[in-house]
Amino acid sequence: MPDSESIDRPVTSTNPQTTGVADNAPALDKTFKPSWVFAMALGSAIGWGAFILPFDWMSEGGLYGTLLGFLIGGFAILVVAFSYGFVVRALPVTGGGVAFALASLGRIHAFIAGWALTLGYAGIVALNASAITLVFRVTLPDLFMRNKLYEVAGWDIYLPEVLIASLFIVVFGFLNYRGASISGRFQFYAVVLIIVSVAIIFVSMVIYYFTNDITMAPGYPTDTSPVAAIAVIVAFAPWAYVGFDSVPQLAGEFNFSPRKALGLLIWGVSIATLIYMTMMIATSIAVSRWAR
Repeated sequence: MPDSESIDRPVTSTNPQTTGVADNAPALDKTFKPSWVFAMALGSAIGWGAFILPFDWMSEGGLYGTLLGFLIGGFAILVVAFSYGFVVRALPVTGGGVAFALASLGRIHAFIAGWALTLGYAGIVALNASAITLVFRVTLPDLFMRNKLYEVAGWDIYLPEVLIASLFIVVFGFLNYRGASISGRFQFYAVVLIIVSVAIIFVSMVIYYFTNDITMAPGYPTDTSPVAAIAVIVAFAPWAYVGFDSVPQLAGEFNFSPRKALGLLIWGVSIATLIYMTMMIATSIAVSRWAR
């Protein structure tokens, strides 16, 4: 039986076969292509907030404040992406932050990292699963806003919304259960759809801007200093980009050199930032309430 010192002692080897991370672990199929990993980085970083919250964000920070805030936030997240990219080169195993903490700092740190990630992802899963119901609430209110169950923080919860959120959780859980190849392929097609949709929205709004008399969102709120407005948006960055760190957790399933992970992460976060900023501009053009 190992003593307490050996349990807590960090493992300094960068060889995944000697770190203890992959000892006695079943081999995973190396099915993830570079395009799928890029789609995972981008698709995970782009959440429902990019399409539902731009108006709220610009109400807090103004158009310029929101754009600058997400630009600064994107650069901050790139620092994390760089760190992940270099660590994946040295330790290309499945496990992400837990594996990295175990290999470098020991089991106690890995335990803390694992539970922190578990709690964080549990909150994100609940948030994203319930966010899908907002689409149905807006598009089909008569169908989905009936049979009220309860109220949370002043927000009415209806039975159809609970059912549709549960259905999406089951469907996506089933996709992941069927294997990485199916979920990776689905993620890739979903990201292609997102990029095409954002491009269509942006081009349409630019045409609308030049063919109509448009009042765009103010640069900064009148009751807030520019620095404070930008700071509010920068604070959103960790939440807005959460999910791209799923890429290091897939390192053991790459069918390509782990050295490519850094570039895929950088491109994923950079394009995610561009999409966030694009949707801000499109929303500023589309929403007429700014003039009121």
